[in-house]
Amino acid sequence: MTVTDFDPTEAFWKAINAFVEYLSAQVHDRWAVWAQGHENRHVHEVMGGLLARQATLATELALNPPIWNAHSAPLILRSMVENCITIAWILKMPDERANQFIAYGLGQENLLLEQAKASLRESGENPEEDPNIHRWEQWLDGQRYTFLTEVNVGNWGPNLREMAEEAGLLDLHRNDYARWSSATHNMWHHVVRFNIQYCTNPLHGYHRVPAVSQLPPNPELLQRAAEYIDIAIRSFDEATETEIDEPSAVEVLDRELQKIPMPSRGEANDDSLEG
Repeated sequence: MTVTDFDPTEAFWKAINAFVEYLSAQVHDRWAVWAQGHENRHVHEVMGGLLARQATLATELALNPPIWNAHSAPLILRSMVENCITIAWILKMPDERANQFIAYGLGQENLLLEQAKASLRESGENPEEDPNIHRWEQWLDGQRYTFLTEVNVGNWGPNLREMAEEAGLLDLHRNDYARWSSATHNMWHHVVRFNIQYCTNPLHGYHRVPAVSQLPPNPELLQRAAEYIDIAIRSFDEATETEIDEPSAVEVLDRELQKIPMPSRGEANDDSLEG
């Protein structure tokens, strides 16, 4: 291929698609090895689902470069950090904790259903005649596992910090989870960085005004997502004694990105990383 034949856009998407395909393969490779003959259906369904969720979040970030910035990427990265901790914590006592995880989720769904019924009654409608309510109930009834004797609407486990400490991921909670939480919760130390700027008129006393700012994509934020995939995969492999000889998601991402020109790779901007 000559220089004039090179299409950077095509090369970029080829690299991203290769990375995305690898994420899916990681999940399915482990499912093929681990789930065979596994007697505890709820455990392998929970673990398979959570690993697939982690790959899905990273995939959504990878396929949308405009959100590789401090406005949007933290919303996905924080969820991925929480999922890392959840996976590692459940795997410490998989039978018991997978049950708790399912029961709590179904309890929350049941609560939403009852609230929807109450809203219909308040508006003078009969929820028993609503087809959406019927479909919702049928779906929920179909999720009833035989080990469930009641639907739990309380807490399904300790708080996330305690989970992280027990799972050996306290540093991840202290650093990454806290970092991305400021954007998720619209906290002042995030807003003041990215949505407020000084007025350009010195006569106004340098007060600050709203700013709807646009930030360029930062590939290092995608690398963070790859790191969180690797943490989840490593937790799973160690707990289940699954051995698959393959590179990490970070290695695959770096390998693919090195095939194309990427500006400022490895030069992180403090603001863009939510320091």
